[in-house]
Amino acid sequence: MKKSLFIALWVLPAVLFAKPTIKFTSLNNDFGETTVGKTLDINFEFTNVGSDVLYIKNIIPSCGCTTAELKKKEYRPGEKGTITVKFNTSGYNGRVVKTITVMTSDPDSPEMRLTLSGTVIVKD
Repeated sequence: MKKSLFIALWVLPAVLFAKPTIKFTSLNNDFGETTVGKTLDINFEFTNVGSDVLYIKNIIPSCGCTTAELKKKEYRPGEKGTITVKFNTSGYNGRVVKTITVMTSDPDSPEMRLTLSGTVIVKD
């Protein structure tokens, strides 16, 4: 009886306090200078540094010129993932800042904002 009570008291806190935690290598990516008309591929890498499964619920780019792709939506503790963003520079000239909202099951960061920025140059 004492042994099972000890196990229950030891395991219960681990279950109650288990949570996913998303950690990005960087929330910002400056692509520098590029010429108009190019489509840029930008990666945002992350790791589930928590103790429970992390779910990526949704990824929402700020406009139609930007798309975001993720191979899967479920990441075990310690597992890494990459959000691949494509930004079409057509129609832009000058400084550009775009955001991607990532919605997760991380209770401390249920909504994270990724930013890509740089300068689009029109060449004659």
